[in-house]
Amino acid sequence: MVPGNIRAVKVEGTAWQIIGSKGSKERLNEGDFIRQGNAVETAANSTALLLFENGSTINLQPGTKFSIEEFMLDPFDTQKVNYQKLKSEPSQSITKVKVNDGTILFDIPKMNRSSTYEMINPVGTAGIRGTAGYLSDNAMGVTEGNVQFSNQNGESQSFGVGQSTGFAPNGGFTPPPQNSQQNMNAAQQNSQNVSGNLPANAFQGAPSQSNQNSGAAAEGLSTEQKETLEKAAEKGDSALVEAAAQLAQQAPESAAAIAAAATEISPSAAVAITTAVTTAAPQAAANIAQSVAQVAPQQAPAIAAAAAAVAPAAAIAIAQSVAQVAPQQAAAIVTAVTSAAPNADAAAVSSAAQQGADQSSSTGGQTQGGGSTDGGTAPPPAAGNSGFGGGGTSGGGNIYGN
Repeated sequence: MVPGNIRAVKVEGTAWQIIGSKGSKERLNEGDFIRQGNAVETAANSTALLLFENGSTINLQPGTKFSIEEFMLDPFDTQKVNYQKLKSEPSQSITKVKVNDGTILFDIPKMNRSSTYEMINPVGTAGIRGTAGYLSDNAMGVTEGNVQFSNQNGESQSFGVGQSTGFAPNGGFTPPPQNSQQNMNAAQQNSQNVSGNLPANAFQGAPSQSNQNSGAAAEGLSTEQKETLEKAAEKGDSALVEAAAQLAQQAPESAAAIAAAATEISPSAAVAITTAVTTAAPQAAANIAQSVAQVAPQQAPAIAAAAAAVAPAAAIAIAQSVAQVAPQQAAAIVTAVTSAAPNADAAAVSSAAQQGADQSSSTGGQTQGGGSTDGGTAPPPAAGNSGFGGGGTSGGGNIYGN
């Protein structure tokens, strides 16, 4: 199994993504991808709808704190899945999520027999097999399927469609709170409307499933280099960007890996990291841009533009390498690169980006950015010319929905 992708498909109001154990906080926008180990928070009067690659959806209600403890799955081609019509998950998966505060509305498709889906709140853990309803820090309701809730005291109770319960601080079962019926109605409406909020190809442009391992971008770095980035990140993005540039200047052969690792720590600083590291090691421009875009594919055009602005002589190679990891954005990459490097041959940039997109399609998806210092040489073009596009937690017990 490999870590799967989660996407914010709809955000109303203000929401944030909390990155890993470091707790760095960034604004969550529609289309952003989220990884296991991260958390999401919604502000008052704000909501966020999350779609997991296994087809499950979690709708965070206002003032909710929610974390993805684990999300692993057997790899599959998401481009062959229509998430608007999905009734059962595409492959085996392991999911563990937690409601730390607030309320979520959930709609989970039929799970494979060998899959597990656990939902945790402060007093219990939920294992879902095709169920809908709501879960909060102090209550639960079921609108579809059957759920058995076992609290941390070992007490267990079964709930069917239309039933709900409250939880005492010690995990004991209590009558539903006053807002339970409101949450039940919201959960029913969520299930009726959720498919209309999902794009059919929801994970087009997502980071490769096989490259989503936590900390994968830093695997080629020394312990000292990793610690330098981590310590700098504690001081903020500016310190992280500066540290990445200094490391790249000291070890230009590792510039691409350094840039990717820094971006993995703070995706919101991807463009600034690209600019700084490319300035420190301009000979690795194409590989730096590709590695950063691999971690933050939604920012691919801006990443390509940042690298091209610093190293305009490598504009053609940059366009090809970045389009290879974000083929669906190839046209936007061409526009961004030619704007950033106006003296570059526009036709050559366009052709290179198309080759990169074709290469991604021919290999079945995105590629991992490398660490070579040959920034002026793009990856060898693939045959064909198909054009742009292509492709231990708190709480105890279990809920088992059927």
